[in-house]
Amino acid sequence: MKYNLTFLKIVALTILFLCRMQHLSAQVGDVDSAFQVARTLAFSSNYKESISLCRKILVKSPNYQDVQVLLGRVYFWNDQTDSALLVLSACLNLKPYEDASIALSDILRWESKPAESLRTAEEGLQFFPSSGELMTRKIKALYELKNYKQAYHLSDSLTRKNNNSELRQLAERIKNELSKNS
Repeated sequence: MKYNLTFLKIVALTILFLCRMQHLSAQVGDVDSAFQVARTLAFSSNYKESISLCRKILVKSPNYQDVQVLLGRVYFWNDQTDSALLVLSACLNLKPYEDASIALSDILRWESKPAESLRTAEEGLQFFPSSGELMTRKIKALYELKNYKQAYHLSDSLTRKNNNSELRQLAERIKNELSKNS
């Protein structure tokens, strides 16, 4: 019974997806609606379809930065890191955009480039100084660069303002590294 229900859900979603794609491929009318479909596809691991739809949206609306960020992230999830870096860098060259800075900083850190990740986070913080997300990326990059004192100072300060569990765990890891090295 469980198998049949799952199968029926997959069939229904596939039919819905195909109908929606046919409509959108004829014309990407409402780019905001198309963007929501591209997000849904991406978060359902339909990366190629999401990439295709993002590209169609960008033909119609080339400066739509949310679409550029999604495209960059999906490229990365689809193991197309060079394309991801290219799209996100181009997005930031248009104008500063917090989400693009966050995504680019993440990808650079995941690609073992913490110095570049740090630079991206710092550049983003120049335009968005109150961004806790960019500050968190800066802290993570500093941690990977083994700059524990500065990372701890920033994480302690940010934890006082924004007490989320991920940040507390990061601050604790940094504190442990500091105690090992003192």
